[in-house]
Amino acid sequence: MKQTTEKNETTTNDFFDPRSMLTPGVAGAFTMMITNAVAANFGLSPFYSALAISALLALVFFLRAKQGRWYQRLLCMVLNSAVVFTMAVGTNQAGAAIANSAAQPISVTPLVRTVQPKAPFFSNWLD
Repeated sequence: MKQTTEKNETTTNDFFDPRSMLTPGVAGAFTMMITNAVAANFGLSPFYSALAISALLALVFFLRAKQGRWYQRLLCMVLNSAVVFTMAVGTNQAGAAIANSAAQPISVTPLVRTVQPKAPFFSNWLD
């Protein structure tokens, strides 16, 4: 039983390691999803929202990391934040390109009246 606990702790520590590349990848996906939802529903700038969300997620890993000196962890936080931000922007731009290349949109009559978002889920953040 103790071996399983040690293995789970190692896996968790590897995930939260600021030098891990899986962490920015997952955080980039979360940043893209959160930013698109916030931008579509509240009309906030997706560019600055994504930058703020990626910085907040990188701050979580900065505070969680116990290894290294504070300036090393700060450098990892800035670099991870940049990686998270670029992954989120790239994923969104790929989704926007796919969404815009659809031949014909499918017309579906809703059964219940729904609230229309201010912007589509995938939209160009850089405009």
